[in-house]
Amino acid sequence: MRRFQRVLLFLDGGECDAASARVVEDLVRRNGAELTLFCAVDEPETEQLLATIATGFDVDTVTHVETCDPVKAIGRRVVGGEADLVVTLDDESPPSWNTGQLLRTCPCPVWVVRPTVATLAPTGWNVVAAVDPTSDASALDVLILELASSMVERAGGVLHVAHAWEMIGSVTRPGRRLSGRFDVTYDELIVQARAQRADMLDEMLDRIRPFAIERQVHLAHGAPESAIPRVLDDVDADVLVMGTLARTGIRRFMIGNTAERVLGSARCSLMAVKPPGFVSPFAEQIHA
Repeated sequence: MRRFQRVLLFLDGGECDAASARVVEDLVRRNGAELTLFCAVDEPETEQLLATIATGFDVDTVTHVETCDPVKAIGRRVVGGEADLVVTLDDESPPSWNTGQLLRTCPCPVWVVRPTVATLAPTGWNVVAAVDPTSDASALDVLILELASSMVERAGGVLHVAHAWEMIGSVTRPGRRLSGRFDVTYDELIVQARAQRADMLDEMLDRIRPFAIERQVHLAHGAPESAIPRVLDDVDADVLVMGTLARTGIRRFMIGNTAERVLGSARCSLMAVKPPGFVSPFAEQIHA
């Protein structure tokens, strides 16, 4: 079970609504973690503002104000061991610049909470884990499933495992028979491809064996930025857990673009995960 110990709540602009505070507070309490409120606004009243916000949390809270580039400062704090989960509040679509940069560069998981839909559901959360059984990034999928399973195990609810897939380079329209060596229609090929992906997903889940909680599997046809939001809407998702690096094997090739596009279409919160071995751009700075 994944367990966070040091949670950093980035208050971009120095504001925190009551609903988001309750969601963050619940996560901190369930994990027995420490909570730090962080702000990088160069205003005389910022420290007092954070101190006032801190009184609204029913958990031990410390505050930190720093006049700096917030993304770089947060990255350095994470690399230095001062945080293992970064939370930011963002209702923008597409997400704000700082949120996008955190998704791309922050070495620890980043939880983007949507203030307008933040809630503590009495029956638990619908948590969607977006995975790809066709890639060689199995370690990233393990982290995604472990984190999503842990959230459901602690808060209750249902784990939804989602895989977005598409036919690359489709050569004809639905209902038409393919020419050449394919003696099948496009529709038949789609059915075959979907069955193959389903088998691959089942095999991956059998290998990983997430926690013994209620689980549903969803195969969504289409590009991730369109298919995953459909799943989120279908299950009324509270949180999406997904990776934020390209699955091409190219070191540090970012797809913050994909995570950001999904976040731009989704109304639920996003928990973004980096793969094992991710090299933070701030690692050299902290050890210099």
